[in-house]
Amino acid sequence: MNEAQEAFLGEVRRLLGPPVYIKPEEVPFVEISDPDRLCQSPLVSVVCITYNHAKYIGKTFQGFEEQITNFPVEIIIGEDCSTDNTLELCKAFQIRTPEKTRILSWRNNVGASSNFLRSLRQCRGKYIAVCEG
Repeated sequence: MNEAQEAFLGEVRRLLGPPVYIKPEEVPFVEISDPDRLCQSPLVSVVCITYNHAKYIGKTFQGFEEQITNFPVEIIIGEDCSTDNTLELCKAFQIRTPEKTRILSWRNNVGASSNFLRSLRQCRGKYIAVCEG
């Protein structure tokens, strides 16, 4: 790294200040699901985090719906306080697939890492698959 790059990174670090770490277990969330219809013992948990993916999330949901399995699956959607209509699209998908879909919605945007870790902690399946929103 040359001097100019080092100076630039130093200035960025100065402006940003020290890093702030959020523990996933400290991130409040509200779960949107239908507990009476939800699979209680999934073999596979699919984690899908999303933020402002309204233009693309429909294709992700279509892919979920096209999967044919002979074992119970749960889909955990970590919706990170999107400013577009991503949450509404997630809710519509949950209504179509109440036996497998859980939405974890935050009151504040927490960022991709904390969103992912918090979503991962909610998995109940023996196996975990990750699918980006």
